[in-house]
Amino acid sequence: MSERDCPVCRKNPVLPPNGVCRACYEHLKRNEVNSREQIESHMKRRYPTASIEMLEKYVVSSMDCQYEQWESMTKNGLSAVSLAIIVVDEAKHLPDWKAWHRRRIAFMSDLIALLPDSLFAPVTRSHMDAYTQSALLYWEDKLPEEEREQIYQKFKLLIDKKTNNSTWDEKSLPLWMMQKQDFFDWMWQQFMDCIYECVPQHAELSDDEWMMLYHKHFSDVLHKWVSLS
Repeated sequence: MSERDCPVCRKNPVLPPNGVCRACYEHLKRNEVNSREQIESHMKRRYPTASIEMLEKYVVSSMDCQYEQWESMTKNGLSAVSLAIIVVDEAKHLPDWKAWHRRRIAFMSDLIALLPDSLFAPVTRSHMDAYTQSALLYWEDKLPEEEREQIYQKFKLLIDKKTNNSTWDEKSLPLWMMQKQDFFDWMWQQFMDCIYECVPQHAELSDDEWMMLYHKHFSDVLHKWVSLS
């Protein structure tokens, strides 16, 4: 057993092959993989007129799907980053959605600062820093909409993203920082997961680097989740 502290709760030892402790692992599993009783109760509320046979079909299908997803997520051990992504994406957002998104944008700014400059060529680091600062100002309501649009369009041409908007890659990250809420559709509720998928494997951050970002920007969210375990 590893004596390293869990990167999520920071109080229990990590239990290999997972990158988190047993308590955090079991807590997430309870949240992500419902019991038969929980699924049955949900299905009865959702389909009150369904037959017993039909309800059973729904229950079995839902259980199989949840276990399949859990097995896929943990086949090499549950990582702290995977857990943090779920916790933040599933957290109850602040009453002011813009305040919540402002925190996500700040997270992205720090993430981009950690990634190699070569990922964003031909954009230089100084230009990238100026752009991300403008994005932060926009979400703090300190940059007019017209100026946001001008900065965004100019940067979009400069960064020369070869793939289309629906393709997630490293050049999506800075562009997303200036995108308005209606651009994201369903992605809005899985924002942290989408961010993670944009980072190419050859430039992947370590779990420690990812968790440093999560504790910097969402320590309250992680602490609340841990306290409910």
